[in-house]
Amino acid sequence: MHLRELDELMVLLDSNPSAGLPYWIFWFLVCVILLLLIFIFLRDRNLRRKLNEFFFGARKQFAKLRLQVRIRLEEKKKTQVLKELGEEIWRGKFWPNRGKGIRGKLEVIEKKKEKIKDQTQQIEKKIFTLKQRLAEIEHHFQLIQTELEQELVPQREQLTALRQQEEEVVKEITSLHHREEELMRQINSLRQEIKLQDEADPEEELPAKKNQLEKILSQLIEKKQAARGLVRLKLEQKEALGKKMETIGERIESLEKKKTNTSREINNKKEKILLQISRLEGDKEKLLKTYEKLQQEKQPLFVSLGELFEDEVGTETSLMLYAHQLERINRNLKEMKHQLKQL
Repeated sequence: MHLRELDELMVLLDSNPSAGLPYWIFWFLVCVILLLLIFIFLRDRNLRRKLNEFFFGARKQFAKLRLQVRIRLEEKKKTQVLKELGEEIWRGKFWPNRGKGIRGKLEVIEKKKEKIKDQTQQIEKKIFTLKQRLAEIEHHFQLIQTELEQELVPQREQLTALRQQEEEVVKEITSLHHREEELMRQINSLRQEIKLQDEADPEEELPAKKNQLEKILSQLIEKKQAARGLVRLKLEQKEALGKKMETIGERIESLEKKKTNTSREINNKKEKILLQISRLEGDKEKLLKTYEKLQQEKQPLFVSLGELFEDEVGTETSLMLYAHQLERINRNLKEMKHQLKQL
């Protein structure tokens, strides 16, 4: 009976969500659980000790890492000072009888560098000469092109003028052809009229009219012949203009071809010179890389030379600055390494 009532109560709760626990009770329970955990932590000494050991170990490890970083930075600083010291010893030739092995290696590298410098200078001279040659070729090309263009301009203008004249002559020829055709139509019409007059007019009126028509016909024929003569003259003029244009066209074509050939020839020369410059630039780049590599090879030798005379550097007045720097760095390193051992 009780189970049935409990089931009914659960069904009612499921069907009515608003009948569940309010939010504040949930958070209240969470706070109570947290308070219980804190209380247990405060009462449990072993747990507190383990947590303390954990945090102390983390702090100790962090301190070690920080010290190791500082030691590495200080060692890098010392290496830089020793390198500068070695360079100064090499330039000032201090203690020349010691460190002959290192000095010998440095001398070999310096000779190689000097040789590379000489080769680089020779290449730069060649490149400079080739660039000058390139500029001269370009200048010469521009002069030739200018001269050819100066020759072409009047030729083109003359050709344009001749073409305009030819167009005018063609227009005149066309006009004369039209005039000749018109005169021919008039002549044919007049001849037809004379023929009709011969058939239709009385004989007594024929001589007067016929003479008048024939006179007009004669005038038209003369005009037609004159027009034909002008056509022939214009055709001859057109032919003469055509020959002149052909001659000038051939001259222009020759000059244009000369321009093209000159441009092609100059471009070929420029390409060859540019190829030589490119090769020399490549050789120069290789030499500079080799030079830089040799320069890098000197750095550890300078460090070794500085290490060799680290103890004696304080005896030279001009090297006292390096002595003070090394003393301070060594003192810092000693202290930091001692602190590291203590952790």
